[in-house]
Amino acid sequence: MTVSIVAVGIDRWEDSSLPMIESVRRFEPNADIILVDNAADVPYPTDAGARIVRLDKRVCMSEAMNRGAELTKADWILFANNDILCTAPFIEMVEKLNKKTMYGVDILNWWKRRWIDGWIMAISKQVWRKVGKFDRNFIYAGFEDADYCFRVEEAGYRVEESKLPFVHKELHSRFSMPDYMARREDNIKYLCDKWGIER
Repeated sequence: MTVSIVAVGIDRWEDSSLPMIESVRRFEPNADIILVDNAADVPYPTDAGARIVRLDKRVCMSEAMNRGAELTKADWILFANNDILCTAPFIEMVEKLNKKTMYGVDILNWWKRRWIDGWIMAISKQVWRKVGKFDRNFIYAGFEDADYCFRVEEAGYRVEESKLPFVHKELHSRFSMPDYMARREDNIKYLCDKWGIER
């Protein structure tokens, strides 16, 4: 096993997680998919073609991704939102990537800093072991991806764009979470304070 997908879901099984699994299986029938069921109101089925990890209590996205990552020994982890679709085979492509570089499809530029939009991120085990887990201080409203990219570069690795064969449906389950915009502002403030960024 050289590549594992780690995704997190909180709802919308039939709109998000199931189509994601089916699209991956279409192109990579033997792919390792770890889907963290982050205490969804209706538990995810355990016979749907992925390793379903049910959390009894809902945690932040960072913690849920960390929990999923603990279950793989693969050389590469593809951290993904559950509302993605695979469009082509990807394992061989990922295996050829530089293990000292973190990859994603979309690069964002805010506050004169650049990072990968975290809906799909390819991180080698080499980078993961050196940089460590996602920061659990980020609540469900994002920016853990920005923080991780900054940490990757701080550790001496690179962050680059790659045409990984996935598309993002952008259903954004987290938008329905209570006080989403307020928590998003909290995350931005935490990120900027942590890295000395002037907004």
